[in-house]
Amino acid sequence: MKIAIVSPWTISDTAVGGTERFVIDLAESLKNLGNEIDVYMLSGKSYSKNEINYININILGKDGYIEEKTLINMYGDFSTVESYIKLANSLEELINVEDYDLIQLNSQLFLKAFKNKKRIFTIHTNPFEFCQGFGEKAFETMIKLMKDERDNSTYFVTPSQFYKKNYEKLTGLYIDFIPHAINVSRIKKDINTDEVYNKYKINKKFKHILLPSRLEPVQKRPMLFMKAFAKIDKEEKDKFEVICTGIDEQYRIYGNEIETYCKENEIRLKLIRFDYMYEAYSIADLVILPSQSESFGYSALEALTCGIPTILSAIPTYIEISEGSKNVYIFDNTEESLLNELKKVIKSELTRMNQSAEWQNKYDLQKFGERYLKILNAESEKVKMSDIQIYKPYENWKEFNIIEENGKKFLELYNYKLQIDETNYIPKAGLLFEEILKEKADGKNVLDLGCGQMGILGLIALHYGAKKLLSVDVDERCIKWFSTIIQENNIKNIRVLKSDMFANIDKKEKFNLILSNPPHMPMKSGKLCDSGGSDGKKYIIEIIKKSFNYLEDNGELNMMMFDFEGTNKSYNNDKSIFELAKEIGYSEIKTIFTFEKDITPGSVTYDCLDYIKKVYPKYNFGMIKPKCNIIINSFRK
Repeated sequence: MKIAIVSPWTISDTAVGGTERFVIDLAESLKNLGNEIDVYMLSGKSYSKNEINYININILGKDGYIEEKTLINMYGDFSTVESYIKLANSLEELINVEDYDLIQLNSQLFLKAFKNKKRIFTIHTNPFEFCQGFGEKAFETMIKLMKDERDNSTYFVTPSQFYKKNYEKLTGLYIDFIPHAINVSRIKKDINTDEVYNKYKINKKFKHILLPSRLEPVQKRPMLFMKAFAKIDKEEKDKFEVICTGIDEQYRIYGNEIETYCKENEIRLKLIRFDYMYEAYSIADLVILPSQSESFGYSALEALTCGIPTILSAIPTYIEISEGSKNVYIFDNTEESLLNELKKVIKSELTRMNQSAEWQNKYDLQKFGERYLKILNAESEKVKMSDIQIYKPYENWKEFNIIEENGKKFLELYNYKLQIDETNYIPKAGLLFEEILKEKADGKNVLDLGCGQMGILGLIALHYGAKKLLSVDVDERCIKWFSTIIQENNIKNIRVLKSDMFANIDKKEKFNLILSNPPHMPMKSGKLCDSGGSDGKKYIIEIIKKSFNYLEDNGELNMMMFDFEGTNKSYNNDKSIFELAKEIGYSEIKTIFTFEKDITPGSVTYDCLDYIKKVYPKYNFGMIKPKCNIIINSFRK
């Protein structure tokens, strides 16, 4: 396939912007898949590298570099369609796309260009940034054009789940989500750091705090860090040198202001335009990214890929990138919060950590290009927003998308699409494990006992860095359905096994973490997925007893049950679960998460309520709002 990539900005190895680095990585990924790639840029120097042509179309007609103000001066303020048409005419005069199978475009300003070709627009500019650069009227015009231009040959992609949903609400269109990837070899190289210190006249006796984003004052906010760091005790502050790398002509004056502020506040500062970003990351002890807004956050991805301790602002895209990662610290976007994080972090060892394979897999370079090409392999009639439902499993809980494609429904969970069967059943209780597994799953060998047809507990564990996963279920249909989900999503490091509890699991196999949401409804008879026997504890007790022999030392069992079944206190004449677990040999037996909800008419719990009251007569349903889902945390000694 022959593909043209069109960038508004200059592309080079020394580019400081995330969009520019994205273009390089996408071009490399698509080329490695056997495609012929040409990258067109509005200004800069033409060159070829790794069999990819980077071509300056010289839209200016003279030497110089394109900025947002340049485009406004040339084509108008983009508050009207005429600006888009004028820019499109210029592009089509300078780029002959006749021989290309696909045009990938990196600006919404190109919406009127190359309409006779298959087009994928990657949305690099969120609403805040677009309005900041072009104004609110221009943003309204752009959204209208997105609605008008969406057809069977035009696709929109965003690298963030947050902005996927944001743009879907604004446009009423389906937006594909593909997280940016990263060419690790571009930012991690085995080099002699002494050479870097000498080359840029950096004093190696100090520790170095790196700000790798552009020195842009409103969106990137480098001064927020400077003001917080100025308040650090002088003794600690004097151990560090701050290095800002994002220097370009557009913000050179602001760099001068930062230099003046740092001099007045005794902050040791260097403004360095590194030839290669791997040089900057090689000598960084701590990375700071205090942005007010990012459509993705390439610098955050780079810093965490290098394993450098990194402090990020609590914006949606940074939070997405940081999920499942190590060595990351989040502050709540205020100077005071950043100061508090700095005080803690700069006194630590500031050692690097390798990220989990699962986290790295999300940003794999080869899969990057594959994900883009997969868009074209879908049916020509793309999903519209009318085919998307917002699924909220519980009140005050996060939302998920349910999408419909080719007559099939899918639950979107992270990067996975989980097909929903004809009953429309979604095992929502498993989603409650997310908050727990954020902290527990990384690097663990995990067993999901009773995975069901969607395997949600195990997939959450994988998302948060589980090293290996075994998912088992006794139901043959569940095993087949979940196996199909695994294959269609190309999920790695997972085995699926049909087994009645532990029956078919090798007795020599050990796990760091066992997860289970077993059937635990007290009922005389009922569906396998609901009935936990006459007291609801048939499987709970079996799991507690048998898990002990399958756990590593310090291994952990997390399972779900109703509190009226007797966690730390019995509500009938039986022993509590805590007592039973202690007798078996578990330690640190505790409730680690409680979720309260009303028992609503029509639910299985409501239908069984009279029976449950007889089984657990000491639980006062009339006075206490039942804690219907409780997760027990038990450690093997």
